Amino acid sequence: KYDIKRATSYVPGSIASITHRVDVNTLEEGPASSLQLNEIGRVKVSLDAPIALDGYSSNRTTGAFIVIDRLTNGTVAAGMIIAKPVSGGGSHHHGELAHVSTEERAQRFGQQPATVLFSGLSGAGKSTL
Repeated sequence: KYDIKRATSYVPGSIASITHRVDVNTLEEGPASSLQLNEIGRVKVSLDAPIALDGYSSNRTTGAFIVIDRLTNGTVAAGMIIAKPVSGGGSHHHGELAHVSTEERAQRFGQQPATVLFSGLSGAGKSTL
């Protein structure tokens, strides 16, 4: 068992299987039963709880994770999430957009739109605001 840290959350999990190892010199994929220090491979991770995730290609923060040894608290691996395409059927999403209009958002949060103009001499510190 490991702790899988993704963004700011920790979830217990394990490495379910190693799909293959990647040779860093040729980028060829080969069989692997384990990965050693600094080796690159593709694995399947099993988590004890569901998480929200993004593919690494669309969000580098929520699409990456580290694997932490629970006994030593040391980082043993880092990973990038390869998200599967979402199919159209069988999901719990109803497919309706929850669009909130500008007027409704202003009413909900008590916000009023405004434009602020900063003027002054060059070097007076306007850009630091």
